[in-house]
Amino acid sequence: MWTATASAGQPALQQIHGSDATVPVAPYLAAIVGGQDQQGVMQGVAFPLRTQLRQGVLTTEGVAVFNARWMTQPIVVMGTDWASLQWLQLHQDRLRGLGAAVIVVAADSEDQFKALQRAAAGVPVAPAQSRWLESRMRAAGVAIYPVLIDLDGRARQVIFDGAEDDLGKIGKGTP
Repeated sequence: MWTATASAGQPALQQIHGSDATVPVAPYLAAIVGGQDQQGVMQGVAFPLRTQLRQGVLTTEGVAVFNARWMTQPIVVMGTDWASLQWLQLHQDRLRGLGAAVIVVAADSEDQFKALQRAAAGVPVAPAQSRWLESRMRAAGVAIYPVLIDLDGRARQVIFDGAEDDLGKIGKGTP
């Protein structure tokens, strides 16, 4: 359960109850976050967005992050760094087809967040609003982003056949 509290004159979300049946609220917030052409992101969001997760490669695909029985859509956890944006570009059509929503855990500025929102081209984007998802990911041994957490609650970076070849090309700087 969530409640709004004032923080430096801005309302913020505060987790007041969490359990094994809890899922991130950010995908639901993506619907109310300012669109890519609107000013601002969401009242109460302060930049920079920081995380203890780091950009990297998931060494084991399909790691269980949490009990996903309440999930209604896949979620992507990512930052606004170059590698995350390249991953998004590579998987964008598949993410849109899955009905995924992006949760941004690392962004230096509102401008970077808005640039990611534009790059997502129709994939909903929301800022991370708590450390709950990050703590679940770290506890599961998934301390990196970008990743997709699918409806089964498992983290993946490779989300379609042949992606290994394409990811290798990105790592070598070729399109």
